Amino acid sequence: MSQTNPTPVTTLPPAPSTSNPTTFASLMDALLGALAGFVSGVNSIATVTYNNAVDCFSNASAASASASAAAASASAAAASASTTIWVSGTTYAIGNVRFSPINFLTYRRKTAGAGTTDPSADGTNWQLITAYSIWIRKTTTYSVNSGESIKADTSGGAWSMTFPASPGDGDQIEILDIAGTFGTSGKNLTLLSNGKKIMGFTNSWVLNTPYFHQVFTYDSTLGDWRI
Repeated sequence: MSQTNPTPVTTLPPAPSTSNPTTFASLMDALLGALAGFVSGVNSIATVTYNNAVDCFSNASAASASASAAAASASAAAASASTTIWVSGTTYAIGNVRFSPINFLTYRRKTAGAGTTDPSADGTNWQLITAYSIWIRKTTTYSVNSGESIKADTSGGAWSMTFPASPGDGDQIEILDIAGTFGTSGKNLTLLSNGKKIMGFTNSWVLNTPYFHQVFTYDSTLGDWRI
């Protein structure tokens, strides 16, 4: 949204005065006749001023979010440099960094040991350190991995998205109603908690707000994905 310049309010005509009774009636008529347009002009300026203030706030919020994302991405890039692929059954030490062959995001080992569960589905032993993934478009039932950003398209009908069973503290999932159809009857997106909670919902949460766009962050203390 670009800034809008308000239209200047037309100056009111001269006010009448009891000291000049011969012009009082005509001046009062002119003043009263101009008041409606004056009020309309003031209201218009107020609306434009408010919209510009909202625009400035939105731009400032977006800039702040972009700066945070850039810092996180830089940190993740540094940590991910020269990272090799995770191999099932291999023993890793605490702090080892590997990328998942499923979603190609980077994870740091939280516990020493080996396992056969991909880091994207093993929040107990691996911590996501890649800031954000590339956007993935989905149009039907899907089990989302931590760190993924999903363009959810329900224009073809309602479907469900299952959250990870073993997320790590601070794991994130981003969801966008790309077609703007979540609010249409028969085209909702249902989030399945998979043993955890999503905003306090223990089983499922139906998204029915058009153009819904949120990042869910997992809190291990609450056992809950929050926005």
